[in-house]
Amino acid sequence: MVFQIPEPGGSKPENRFEFELKSKTYSIPKAEYLSSDASKFLEDMSTGKISDVGFTEYIRILFFKAEPKLPKALFEGLSRDQLTALRDAWYAASKVTTGESSASESS
Repeated sequence: MVFQIPEPGGSKPENRFEFELKSKTYSIPKAEYLSSDASKFLEDMSTGKISDVGFTEYIRILFFKAEPKLPKALFEGLSRDQLTALRDAWYAASKVTTGESSASESS
């Protein structure tokens, strides 16, 4: 029997993070269910393969890679503190921690 690849976990409602902006609800996959494109972006940013684009642009790129169907103008006009709050809420819903670097583990 041929193995059938299951639907991605990020497509299931329970694996998505919902947020509201301007009275409309949007959602993106929680961090553990990101697409390979979004995961690669995170990895490339953390390893320096992509130059630092700045915090605001980082959040925009990450969310659009996580959910390409988001309206391109969605985050226009949002301040840094609003984007930080959105990122933090997404992290919390995703149960993501920043972890500890290998250098700090030995100190």
